[in-house]
Amino acid sequence: MEQNENIKKLPVRRIFDLSLEYVRDNRRNMLRFVLANFVLLVLGLEIIRPLSGFLPPMFTVGGVGVDVIGNVLFLLWSIGFYVFWCFFFRFYYNRRPYLLIRKIADSLIPSTKILVTLLVFATIISVLPYMPPFMGMPLEMADSYLQFLENMQKMQLSDAFWTGFLTLIAPFLLYRPFMAWISAVIGRSGLIKTAMQKTRGNYWEFVLIIAMFNVTFAVLDKISFFLHLPHVVLWFLASPLIVFFNVVIAKSYDFFFLDTLDE
Repeated sequence: MEQNENIKKLPVRRIFDLSLEYVRDNRRNMLRFVLANFVLLVLGLEIIRPLSGFLPPMFTVGGVGVDVIGNVLFLLWSIGFYVFWCFFFRFYYNRRPYLLIRKIADSLIPSTKILVTLLVFATIISVLPYMPPFMGMPLEMADSYLQFLENMQKMQLSDAFWTGFLTLIAPFLLYRPFMAWISAVIGRSGLIKTAMQKTRGNYWEFVLIIAMFNVTFAVLDKISFFLHLPHVVLWFLASPLIVFFNVVIAKSYDFFFLDTLDE
């Protein structure tokens, strides 16, 4: 009973209202973050990543060319993108200096744990659908099953299924552990266990928030696809959404962790 009484239920509508209010009161700075995020997305996803397909490999491993320059450039971009969001949250919480190497290094502990968990889980769920044919399934059934998977991919049903599935598990793998990352960035304890404890009992609230952003981004993606718009336009439209989503995450953090923050 005492444990249930300590559960804080996230007021989703209030969180969105506060996030909109924050963006409105800080519109000039938020616009800077939106533009910076847009430039970084275009640089990394539309310039650096495709560039690796045009650069000649510097050496080969087992007859396969290895694009060292493209990989190094993308790695440098990833580091810069990571630092950008560290800067964003330190700015939001007014933690000066906004760029502090020691806190960025501290944040690598929870972020690495989150990333490893995501990679392991992504590997499992990507391989799992193809496992039944290797687990004693009759040959004729295996052929039909593989054809079924191929048809799902052609109709993009698998993407919709996995998007919905990932939305349902994101509170455990991403949203709640991300609170520990914010804590580390702003100079607090980055223990994921603490973040999970403080945010318990809010599974459907987190699912609702994540689903709202996923649906909005999916709509933007479909509009871009049907109008044959370049990806640059999609990132331009999505950049405000991404920044606003991070404000919502920050406001969610405020709700659960405000008592641990300096006034």
